[in-house]
Amino acid sequence: MSAQAAAKRTHRKEPASKPPASTEEGRAKEAKRPHASPRLDVPGAIEETDVPDILDAAGVPVKLRAVRTFTPIEELDAHFRRVFDEDGLFIPDGDAFSPTPFAHVTALDLDTNTSYSVIFQPNPDGSTNVLIGIAYLHAARSEKPVPFVPAYPGARRVMVSEMETGATLSYAVDVSPEAVTGFYRETFDAAGYTEDGPLTFVRDGEVITVHARRRDTETSVVVLRTHRGATAER
Repeated sequence: MSAQAAAKRTHRKEPASKPPASTEEGRAKEAKRPHASPRLDVPGAIEETDVPDILDAAGVPVKLRAVRTFTPIEELDAHFRRVFDEDGLFIPDGDAFSPTPFAHVTALDLDTNTSYSVIFQPNPDGSTNVLIGIAYLHAARSEKPVPFVPAYPGARRVMVSEMETGATLSYAVDVSPEAVTGFYRETFDAAGYTEDGPLTFVRDGEVITVHARRRDTETSVVVLRTHRGATAER
């Protein structure tokens, strides 16, 4: 057998890595991932720090890593948005759910209930620290918070996640996106909210944004809740 043939026989593709174990034994093991994680490579990476331990953020296991690069922030932002979009992740519009004052990209995997946050922190030497956080929402502690808004009747795979910057409600339902948005318009109007923008409802500094899109035979729904100062309201 030639050396080239032997090399081909011995080379095997490594299996895709699984989400790390959560802070409570067995939490992450119960979750199933139907497809691979998005590609989180950083263009032009020159230095990387991987935080080995899984952090616990409000009961949610979080994996962090930091990468330094001289690639411009605009290119980094476009790169991760393209990757997340190609992998079918949901990217909230604008700064509706901003965890930081720095430029960033946040995406949600609605199939596995995992969130990905990429933060771009500029350095004085012209380089950028790229902070990547993966929050395994599907492996959160068993105590489930009460939804801050009602889910559409018949909702499945309901998940509520709460963080310092706000909260999310996500689920799937067998009706059209128009039925979902109509439901929330009626709900928030009755509760005294004002529709400050398309499917963005405001009351006393609380901002709730509804996203609904058709995915195969069901509609995926994500409701985001954040807060802003009274001066930002109408």
